[in-house]
Amino acid sequence: MRWPGGEVPSSIGYILEWMKKYGPLIERAFSMGKLRQDAGGGGVVGPPQTHTHDGATQGGDLWTKGADLPSAATLAVGVAGHYFHVTGTTTITAIAGRPAGVELILEFDAALTITHGASLILANATNIVTAAGDVIRFSSEGGGTWRQSTAKQTASGPGPPGNLGPPGPLGPPGEDGDEGSPGPPGAAGAAGTAGAAGATGAQGAAGSQGPPGFDGAEGDEGPEGPPGPRGIADVHDILSVTHADSLAAAVSRGLIIVGNATPKWAALAVPSFAGALFYFDGLDANWTALATHRTYYGIGLTFSEREGGIAGAVGVGYGSGAHYGVFQVRRAGGTFAAPTSVLSGYILGQYSFLGLQSLWRERVLFRALAAEDWVTGAHGAKAELWTTPIGTAVPLLVATFEANGDLTLAQNIAMAAGKTVDGVDVSTHATRHASGGADPLALIIGPAGENGEDGADGVPGMPGSAGPTGATGATGSTGATGAPGLQGAPGSDGEDGEQGPPGLPGTRHVYRYLNVPNAAVAAVVVAGDAQGAYHHSGPVAEMADKLWVDAKTAPGASGLPVTWQYGDTDDIDTVASWTEIATYTLSSEKSNFTLTMTNRLIPANRLIRTNWGTIVGSPADAQTVLRTTPIA
Repeated sequence: MRWPGGEVPSSIGYILEWMKKYGPLIERAFSMGKLRQDAGGGGVVGPPQTHTHDGATQGGDLWTKGADLPSAATLAVGVAGHYFHVTGTTTITAIAGRPAGVELILEFDAALTITHGASLILANATNIVTAAGDVIRFSSEGGGTWRQSTAKQTASGPGPPGNLGPPGPLGPPGEDGDEGSPGPPGAAGAAGTAGAAGATGAQGAAGSQGPPGFDGAEGDEGPEGPPGPRGIADVHDILSVTHADSLAAAVSRGLIIVGNATPKWAALAVPSFAGALFYFDGLDANWTALATHRTYYGIGLTFSEREGGIAGAVGVGYGSGAHYGVFQVRRAGGTFAAPTSVLSGYILGQYSFLGLQSLWRERVLFRALAAEDWVTGAHGAKAELWTTPIGTAVPLLVATFEANGDLTLAQNIAMAAGKTVDGVDVSTHATRHASGGADPLALIIGPAGENGEDGADGVPGMPGSAGPTGATGATGSTGATGAPGLQGAPGSDGEDGEQGPPGLPGTRHVYRYLNVPNAAVAAVVVAGDAQGAYHHSGPVAEMADKLWVDAKTAPGASGLPVTWQYGDTDDIDTVASWTEIATYTLSSEKSNFTLTMTNRLIPANRLIRTNWGTIVGSPADAQTVLRTTPIA
């Protein structure tokens, strides 16, 4: 039997040498087998050989189970096998380094944590908490770095397919090819001298190589490998055609997923304005962003708007007893974290009525205020009604419902003709009660005296315009101190009548606070807080209504901002915080004013200061005036 290259030696050693030399031919002849290399680089056919792990270049036996590994911060891989049980509960943050391409299958016997990091790369960069029986596979990337190559297979899940068993033994070699035909005879030798015989012809060329032998029989199936990890699920969008119960939609910030009328999961578009409230209309979830009405939240308030209809809020109570709708307004001092009791002058709550004229403007209001500093058992409170006179833009106090139950009218009483008090027409203020009983007019102007000597002049009233001339009566009791009012007309002769009650006060007086910045005369104003003189608010709360700013030398555009503030005490040594009353910026002009107040109410007994802001241009000889009205 001959092969290319000569006779096949019978010695086993020579057979192996021959197999090395003709390795490619053997691979072709036994393509269903497994070809490996030995340490010398030659081909080796047959089952994988078991060898130990040398920790550097050799991969260890990939087909057997290694010794159990105790859990540790750096897991020490065994020297044989690639499938290991991991015992214990110590957190694993790394695996001992192995050559790139080495595969490990780890089965965990208890619950522990595997921590994602630069040298132990886990799926989705997420730590893993195992349970007993979980299996995970890792691939070495070299340099001590390992990567999770499959998802965690839980103990209750189906096992993955086992690894391919080692190849079966090599089948018998194919039969030898036919021996080549003898070559043609050599050419005749030249005639020898003296009739010598010619030389023997050269041997013919070797015959062509015979066809390869048949493949050897497939080896027996190897033992079943350990369970593999569970496959990773397909990734797709929530709102996509992959889900039959969803409508496809792109994700955008603020988008909400709702069930629609189909019904299917669908994207609810983001509303067109900030603060829109989410609501349920009985069938669907939606935003309050309808064409003719909407409700939204902003700057600490809830707004309800509607075109062509009523907008507002309704409280309804049902049942007998204390079941009723209520709107509750609350007030406290301090902060969210540390609320404090209210103090005298604090506004407890307010109902404001606003109209639109370029801006929303508050012109009628009903306000509740604390009448004293609240402590246990002392919670005095009062209420005020404010309206705005025709031709003006500043609300005016009309009446105060005092803490003791009295009603204090801040303005005149005007009664329509023909209207009565206790059945008597008092529109002319000229008659007494016909029945001889108590005259209701006495509550306003005091009873008339009988004829006698001239009555004394009326005592001074509250400052303001004079009311109509009162009917003749005895000298009224002294009113509150104020600037002198107009002198009352003398009474007609007669005896002194009984003393009447005090007269009503006239129009309220106002305060004006003046501030001049620190700059010298004719010098340019400089920016700075608390310039000029401090002021102190009066013994009762005040309502700021107008702020002027003047400068003999005008500033540049938006060049002279002025801010008035009140403090939390009336003592420079103890004041800790300041509240803005109003700000106005003079711009390329010498004088102007504002009626817009940031915090109109100034509590009683508070320090007041003025801040001059960033200056533009060279304004000089400036001043500012804040006007207030006492409200108690």
